[in-house]
Amino acid sequence: MRFIVIGAGEVGRLLARDLSGLKQDVVVIDVDPEVLARIEEEIDAMTLLGQGTHRDVLEQAGVSGAEIVFATTPNDATNLVAGALCREMGARHVAARVVDPRFFRTTSPVERGVLGLDVVMCPARLASSQILTRIRRLELPFVANITEFSAQVVMCPIEGGSRMVNEPASSSLPGGAAVRAVVRDGMLRGVEEIQRLDVGDQALIVSPTEGVTAALERMGRVSSIKRLVIVGGGSSGQSLARSYDTKSTQVQLLEIDRARAERLAAGFEHVRVLAADGTHPDVLRDLQIDTAQALASLTHEDELNLTTALLARQLGVPHTFIAVGRTGYTEIFEQLGIDGVVSRPEITARAMGAFFLKALQERHTAIPHSHHAMAELMVPKSGAGRVLADLPLPAQAHVLAHARRGALLEVDPKRSLEEGDALVFAALPRLLKNLVRLVAGQG
Repeated sequence: MRFIVIGAGEVGRLLARDLSGLKQDVVVIDVDPEVLARIEEEIDAMTLLGQGTHRDVLEQAGVSGAEIVFATTPNDATNLVAGALCREMGARHVAARVVDPRFFRTTSPVERGVLGLDVVMCPARLASSQILTRIRRLELPFVANITEFSAQVVMCPIEGGSRMVNEPASSSLPGGAAVRAVVRDGMLRGVEEIQRLDVGDQALIVSPTEGVTAALERMGRVSSIKRLVIVGGGSSGQSLARSYDTKSTQVQLLEIDRARAERLAAGFEHVRVLAADGTHPDVLRDLQIDTAQALASLTHEDELNLTTALLARQLGVPHTFIAVGRTGYTEIFEQLGIDGVVSRPEITARAMGAFFLKALQERHTAIPHSHHAMAELMVPKSGAGRVLADLPLPAQAHVLAHARRGALLEVDPKRSLEEGDALVFAALPRLLKNLVRLVAGQG
């Protein structure tokens, strides 16, 4: 298969490297000959000097036979125009990187079907989703993003005194969340096999990302993050604050621009927005930052985020998180004592690749306290038209989620599968190759 990457910056370079590692034909287009020379030295890919919005350049790259085009230049307009042009010229799939959150119709980091493109992704919101995952992992044994970062699978331990003890595993949860499986005595079982929850059970909950906190509260799970401070009222800061806009966690969002802070305050119910410079030591001391359990610095300046997080640790905050706009520094910054460092280019490249390449990569995530693993598979054209009940699933394979165009659907055995649907399974690792064949209509 042929893949075209337009833009050889950080995101484009990472994508080209990953695609080349999968032994695929890769063409990288950029206007900078020096950047392309470095690509040729590092990656087994063909390079092409030119504008990704020019028809002759795209024709030379073989766009009419391309499986996927990734538009990753620093310019949103260029990415959107190039993407739309590639679709018109015959590319099967197109993804575009779009930085400006005002372009998006929703608060999601990923949107489908815009201008005829398969998907557009916002790096800042993707980074926020990943930081949210890292924070939740402080208190939960398992947290995983699924369905284009629009939903999560989380493991909720059932402890003594929990309101869910002796409750049906199928009890309704708010916001479209549901318990889809339970780990009991080291065995993962479908929710239909568990009549009532018991102490020691580990419930696997599937929920829209912004509804996880409410679902955990319904399960009786009390968060240990009583106070969270977010520095920076940009797209990342807003997205993270929105996920904690509940009564259970005191969230303060610090935005240096007073007018912007006032506008942001109107959009939250419980989050407190303050017009303050959260990168200044005196401001953090005045806020008694040492009483916060976590701080996330999400400004657009890497150095400010790093120094703010280090200062917060020095002032007594036990957990700090930052987003950065460069690659290769994650491990170095975490060695300085920061709990979570998320690179916007890295998470964007990973998300773009994962969106399309499920069929090329056998990736799965181990589920704690069990022998099972979780895998998300995309329904190809050959697997469309059947219903879930038609899949002869092995006994140790369970459907955790069914999503369409990034939105969770109720897991209904009678629901027809469409091309591009996402199915999330919990299964023994040895069964995953068979599941890939079944989803593709080969079993």
